[in-house]
Order: sequence, then C-alpha cells, then structure tokens
Amino acid sequence: MKRHTTILIAAGIGIVNAALLVIFELIGVEMTAWLWHDLLQTEAYPWLNIPVAVVLGGIAMTAVIKITKSTRVISPDHSLIDQAKEYTAPTLTTLYGVLAVGAISLIAGASLGPEASLMTSAVIIGAYAANKWKHATQRQTLILASIGSLLVAFIGSFMLLLIPLILLFQNSKKSGHKVTALPVLAILAAGTTSLITLTIIHTLEHKTGGYGTLPPLPSPAAHDYIVAAVVGFVTAFLALCINLSTKYSWRFASSLVSRPIPGIDWIAGSIFGLVLGTLYFIGGPSVEFSGNAGSHMLMEQSAQLSAAALIGLLLCKAAVTAWSKGTGYRGGTVFPSIYIGVALGLLVGHLFPELGGAGAIIGAICGAITATLGSPVTAGIFLVALLPVEAWPIAACAILGTLAFSQIAKFAKANDKPDVVA
Repeated sequence: MKRHTTILIAAGIGIVNAALLVIFELIGVEMTAWLWHDLLQTEAYPWLNIPVAVVLGGIAMTAVIKITKSTRVISPDHSLIDQAKEYTAPTLTTLYGVLAVGAISLIAGASLGPEASLMTSAVIIGAYAANKWKHATQRQTLILASIGSLLVAFIGSFMLLLIPLILLFQNSKKSGHKVTALPVLAILAAGTTSLITLTIIHTLEHKTGGYGTLPPLPSPAAHDYIVAAVVGFVTAFLALCINLSTKYSWRFASSLVSRPIPGIDWIAGSIFGLVLGTLYFIGGPSVEFSGNAGSHMLMEQSAQLSAAALIGLLLCKAAVTAWSKGTGYRGGTVFPSIYIGVALGLLVGHLFPELGGAGAIIGAICGAITATLGSPVTAGIFLVALLPVEAWPIAACAILGTLAFSQIAKFAKANDKPDVVA
C-alpha cells in the first residue's frame, strides 16, 4: 500500500508543479510586461526604466523580503544540493516565502528566468510531502520526482526526466544501495501528470509547449560543425567572465547590506534597482527580463542590427544578468544564456558572413548553456529537448568546444601557483 501511496503523492506533486509554472509564467511574462510596458509605459519612455526599477527592486522587493523574513543577498553558488540539505523540515510558510521572493524578483525586472525559484520550491514541495504523509524514507524519491515534474513542465518535454533519473542513479552509487522500481515509477508518475496538466492548461489557453522556446534557427550546413565547436569554446570564456562578474556583484552587494546604517536594506535595494534600470535604459526592450522573448526579438531584428549594436546588446545583457544574480534577485540563467548565445551567434555572422548560420548560433547557445549549468550531461539533455533533431550533431560539437575550454581553464588554474621563495 505504501508503494501506491508514494506514486500517488508523486503524481499530485506533478500537478502542483505544473500549475505553479503556469502561475509564474503569468507573473514573469505577461504581468511583468503589462506592468512595465503597458501600465508604466517604459517602452515608450525608456528613461522610466530607472525609477520603475528603483521602486520595484528597492521598495517593493525589500518589503516582500522583510515580510517573508528572507535574505536579500545569497551566494550565487547556492546549489540544489545545498537547498535539499537546508530544507529538511520545510513548512508551507517556507514555500510561500520562496515563491513570493521569486515572484517579486520577476516583477521587479530581474534579468533572470523563473527556473531557479521554481526549482527551490520543487525541492521544498518534495520534502514537505515526505514529512506531511510520513514518508521520510522516500524523501529523496519525492524530491527528485518534484524536480523532474517541474523540468518537464518547464520545457514541455518528457525527456527532461532523464535529469532526476541520472541523479537517482548517482545517489544510489554513492550510498551503495541498488535502485528499486519505486523511485523510478514515482519520477515517471510526477512527470506524466505534470505534462498532462500543462497540456490541458495550454490547450484551454490555445498555447503550445512549456515556458521556454528557442527562436527559429537556420538550416545546418557542412561547415557548421567546426564553427559550432569554435564558437562553443569562445562562449565558454564569455560565460566564465559572466560568472566572475556575478561573484564581484555579490561581494559588493554583501558588503553593502552588511553596513551598520539605518535603513540599509532599503538603500541597498534602491541602488540595486538603479543599476538594473540604467542597464535596461541603455540596452532597450530586448535586454529586459529573462531573455526568453528577447532572443526572439534579436532574431527578428538581426537584419537591422549592426555588429556594434550586437556587441553592445551582448555586453549589456551579460552585465545585467550578472548584476541581477549577484545582488539577490531570484532566478535562473538558462534563458539569459540563450539570449547571449543568440547575440554572439548573430555577431559571428555579421563579422564573418561566410561562417554565419546555424553553427554559429547553435554553438553559442550550447556553449552558454553548458557553461552556465556546469554539467555537459545536464546541458545536453536540455539542448536535446530544445533543439530539433537535425541540430543535435552540431550541438554535440559545441559541447565538445565548451569542454575543451573548461579543461584548459582547469589546467591553467592548477598550474597558477605562486613562486616559492627559498
């Protein structure tokens, strides 16, 4: 009976995560765009980006953080494994706090996607369900099922269940216990109900797919395989620069919020919003928010954009993403990475017309996602779910280029030791 109960709980978790994603999609895409562009007219009057970002990021977000008793600035290295250990006995209040801060981050204009906040909530939902229904022995199973169901809903592909299944087998190998049928069935059940729920909701709304989509890509050519590997290598370097910029932003933000000044939380939040709004004022609408819609805008406007404009947009998006992540806005970097990849791929086409096309764009997107996620296996699964079948070999070449850079970077770091003075 307990086996059936675990699977039923996992199936219910899948429904909950799909519904949460739809809500966050409404908040992060439609509501945020309506608030900034339609109500506050920031697209018609670009200078308004600055005061809007200050008010939303400095006042509204700080208020939500104080109400939920959350921390404004968190380490950018805070992983899902850390979260799973942290939320050993979560409550619904914990879940509401994570979702509230994640939602206000999107409304405040963070240059991030909703996936990080939702992945945290998925961990909490799985752990909470295990405690609520006294399934402590199945805590890991329900957390992995919850993560898998969210990933399936996020992209709209059943293939994303490979990620929690791989984690399941990795954890089993570490613990020395064999994988039984129960956790596999629970993960499959959660993913199935999640995809069914998402399909029903989107059918009623006349939509297709999950949250994230790629813009239309050119047809592959013979030279695209080599181009993809080279561009993937270059993009990995760019991703490293963004990661370093994020850490510098985080250090600055941590230092600022720790100062013993009355009202420092409100002051710091306003400063964070001021920089965010200024970068949006400089970069324009395509740079704003997650980059999911912005990457489509880039492809549509590519013929009108010069190489200099693409460089500016690329650098601006990289800067605002690093700033958002480092200064405590909650969100993920998958779709900002796609935007940066599209911009870099289009730039290659402008600078070297004979090398432009699918290889440059796919290579840049793959390189950015692989470097951002930090795992070629996870990135490969994401890319297989996102890309058409004919682009998979090109994606593989791009991942190889990214891995080549990471190996060189590790070798350089290992050999970068100070001289010993005798």
